[in-house]
Amino acid sequence: MSETYGKLAPVLAVLAGVFWGSEGSFVRILMRDYGMDNITIMETRVMAAALMMLAFILLRNPALLRFRKRDALLFLLIGFCGSVGLNYCYNAAIDLLSLALSAVLLDLCPLYTLVIAYFAFREKITGRKVFSLVLAILGCILVSGFGFEEGAMSITFAGLVFGLASGLFNALNGIFSKQLTGKGYDPWTLTFYSMAIASLMCLLPADWHMAAEVFCADGGRGAAVLLLNSLVGAMLPFLFFSMALVHMDAGKASILSTVEPAAAMVLGFLLFGETPTSLMMLGMAIVIAALILLNLPTKEAFVDEKD
Repeated sequence: MSETYGKLAPVLAVLAGVFWGSEGSFVRILMRDYGMDNITIMETRVMAAALMMLAFILLRNPALLRFRKRDALLFLLIGFCGSVGLNYCYNAAIDLLSLALSAVLLDLCPLYTLVIAYFAFREKITGRKVFSLVLAILGCILVSGFGFEEGAMSITFAGLVFGLASGLFNALNGIFSKQLTGKGYDPWTLTFYSMAIASLMCLLPADWHMAAEVFCADGGRGAAVLLLNSLVGAMLPFLFFSMALVHMDAGKASILSTVEPAAAMVLGFLLFGETPTSLMMLGMAIVIAALILLNLPTKEAFVDEKD
């Protein structure tokens, strides 16, 4: 069972990227259609996710709520970096930049992760990782259309800062989560406390009157958007990413999750009729090639796993 679960780790990391890629659509709808502010969007997302996870854990195995006192700081850090910092900066970038460029900046996290993981875990920075990372980032840039199509997107300095910060917080979340999974904690435990801590941090600043109005708006549409924003934008991607970290190093998991902008492009085409350009299609092909290259069962791959 463990061996099968380990083989699914790359798939879980990719799925996390896919779900993160859909998050921008929910944020854009809540901000521009319903007028919700960043903090309230983030609070409703993480609180609903925490409550859903708490109910599941209590039914499945209440022991998953236990943690050692000496690890409390790490749990606080994943709550701040993985939920508060990442979500706030990413939401702000989505409001100031295009969805694609916001996703590209978020997915620069492997640049931070490979360096941090090298010093924190002595994870080997192999030629294959670096080459796959370069391919993935190049593909992400092409998917966004950034710098290749005039008028394709508006860019602000604040948006770039928030986007780059979201990537840094994403990388730190992966690093801290890797430390906790290495201590034997279940991914459900990590994800629940990440959401619960963030929920407590944002409880008072959130506009609950606005949240109630959106929940009751449009005959249930507002409630559906809030629920999907929580389930797809928070609970599932963080859970899948944490599960992937149990069986692979943080650098490889982060590179795999760079499928996010490509996923956003596909969803835009399927749901909103946004036809991708030839450069965007080329970018998607490059991202897929990077993922395949990273997971080819070559002799070097086995050496990496032993190291």
